[in-house]
Amino acid sequence: MSQAAPTLRGDHSWAKHLMSMEAGGEIDPAAPTTRQPSLRLGLLVCALLAGGAALLQIGAARVFAGHSLDATMFAMLLGIVVGNLGIDPALLRPGARWVVRVVLPLGIMLLGARLHLGDLLGLGLKGLALSAGVIALSGAVIYGVARWQRLPGRLATLLAAGNGICGGAAVVALAPAIDASEDEVAVSVSTLALLGLLGMLLLPPLGVAFGMDPIAFGTWSGLAIQQTAQVIAAGFSHGAEAGEVATIVKLVRISLLAPVVLLVGLTYRLRFEGKRKRSGLGVRGLVPSFSVGLLLLAAIASVGFFPEIAISLGQGSALGAVGTTLHTQSLAIGASKLCLVVGMAAVGLETRWETLRKTGPAAFWAAACGSAVVIAATGIAVSLL
Repeated sequence: MSQAAPTLRGDHSWAKHLMSMEAGGEIDPAAPTTRQPSLRLGLLVCALLAGGAALLQIGAARVFAGHSLDATMFAMLLGIVVGNLGIDPALLRPGARWVVRVVLPLGIMLLGARLHLGDLLGLGLKGLALSAGVIALSGAVIYGVARWQRLPGRLATLLAAGNGICGGAAVVALAPAIDASEDEVAVSVSTLALLGLLGMLLLPPLGVAFGMDPIAFGTWSGLAIQQTAQVIAAGFSHGAEAGEVATIVKLVRISLLAPVVLLVGLTYRLRFEGKRKRSGLGVRGLVPSFSVGLLLLAAIASVGFFPEIAISLGQGSALGAVGTTLHTQSLAIGASKLCLVVGMAAVGLETRWETLRKTGPAAFWAAACGSAVVIAATGIAVSLL
């Protein structure tokens, strides 16, 4: 009989449920209950926040002469505010998490409609090399500082992997492989969530101050910020091209999650013989399924296979003779933007201050040192490329 995967019950659901978006799988999904709140309220709030974010973008662009945060950033910030107003989280959580699991990955997949496969593969190869460097650099700095501050080795490992790959989702994926405790997981998740939010707010003005072009800034954001949602918000705040580049680089970075989990788990197995837990996700569960859809749409766009559908009504119709052409590629691009804005609102709703406050000073400073080094090093690297 196979042993059941371990259950991670600590206060780190913010990262745990994002596994479905970061890697396409889920660790220990919650069993449905007969009295679970309806999806409707959460979906409605996400839609209203997305609409408010769009209005804020338009208003800010007028006030600041065209220079404004993108609606994705406004949506996440609005979601954070509303999610921390004291509303019972159980009322909004089902709808918000459905949006994160379904709508946000769909938005990322539909980004492929405006990409060229050749450029995508070239960016992916560069991103892969830089991502490997980020993981190595982050791991060395954070692990070294954490051990210097006498933090437990497993906590140092979680912080290093989370900062190097995809934040709290990497922590939750790696924790069972190294037998990390609930407290170590919760502290790591909250620390990386806080640092990711700070990076999301800090990098856009720095990119403008340094005069970075969209490709450079998108690459920088994709390499330096922890969580995919935060990367998207930061990237699109610099423009559509930067947002697309940031998303692709981040997906390449996430692709290294599976080999890192396997390598670190094997290392711990060799060092510590004894009973070991198993990760709740297999290798397939650590590969984002929507990334395949993105590549497929990029291939279709590259060869010009998006159809244009002509619609016409005859003179006898209620509207008279009407003709128009439906551009499916434009529809996919517009749908991607809409899904991303709604998805950012949902991620904001799921970001709780009480979770962020659980970070410890020593863990925070160890991770902050690693994050600062990565931000500086990747910023210099992309400026020189």
